[in-house]
Amino acid sequence: MAAPGAQDKHRSSPAGRRVSGILCAMPSRARTTRLACTTGLACTARLACAVMLLAACSTTRVDGVWADPEFAGRSLRGATVWVGCKALDATMARLCEDRLAAELAARGALPVRTPGSEPVRSDEAFLAAARQSGASVLVSATLMSGGVVGSPYGPTIGIGIGGIGGSGGHGGFGIGGGFSFPLGGVTPMESTVASTSVFEVPSGRPMWSMRASSSASADLGGQIAELARTTVDAMGRAGLL
Repeated sequence: MAAPGAQDKHRSSPAGRRVSGILCAMPSRARTTRLACTTGLACTARLACAVMLLAACSTTRVDGVWADPEFAGRSLRGATVWVGCKALDATMARLCEDRLAAELAARGALPVRTPGSEPVRSDEAFLAAARQSGASVLVSATLMSGGVVGSPYGPTIGIGIGGIGGSGGHGGFGIGGGFSFPLGGVTPMESTVASTSVFEVPSGRPMWSMRASSSASADLGGQIAELARTTVDAMGRAGLL
C-alpha cells in the first residue's frame, strides 16, 4: 500500500503547476514565486523555473503592427521626417522625441524634432508643422502607462527544506525549516506603452503603426529608449528603413 501522501506528491495545486516534481507559482495578487525544495537537484531546477518566470516579464515586446499595403516599399532613408510625441507630461514627450530622432538618424532618416515650446501636441498639429517645414513623413508616438506590476514587498523566492521523520510505537521526531528572500525590491514598478504611427505628410494618410510595451522598471528614461529602439527596429523589418 502506498504511504500516506504519496499520491499528493504529484498533484497540481491551484497556485501553480507541478511538472516532473517542480512546482512553479506566481500568484497575481502577491506577485511572488514560491518554490519547495526537497533535494539539491530539485532546488536548482526550481530556481531556474523562477528565473524564467521573472525573465518573461522583463523584456520590451511588440504588441501589434499594422501597415497599409499601398505604401509597401516606401523608405524613410534620406527623407526628412518630423518627429513628435504625446505623453503624460512634457518630460516624457521630449525624452521620446530625443530617442526616436536618434534611432531614426542612425538608420539614415533626417529627423526634425517638434519644438519643446509646441503648445498643442496632436497628430493634426504635427502634420501642419511638418508641412510648413517641408518634411515628407511624420512619425508620431503616444506614450501611456502600461500599469503597475509587483507589490510593495516585491517578488520573492521561498525555499523550504523537507522534513525527516520517523515513528515508533511510542513517539516520533521531525526536522523542517525554510527561508525566503526578495528579488524585486519593495517599490512597485510601472510599465510604459508606446503607440507609434507613420504618416505621409502631404495626404495625411497613415502608412504604418505599431504598439509596444516596455518591461516594468523605475527607470523611465531606459524604458523610453528601449521602446524607441524596438519601434525603429520594427520599421526596419517592415522595409521603412
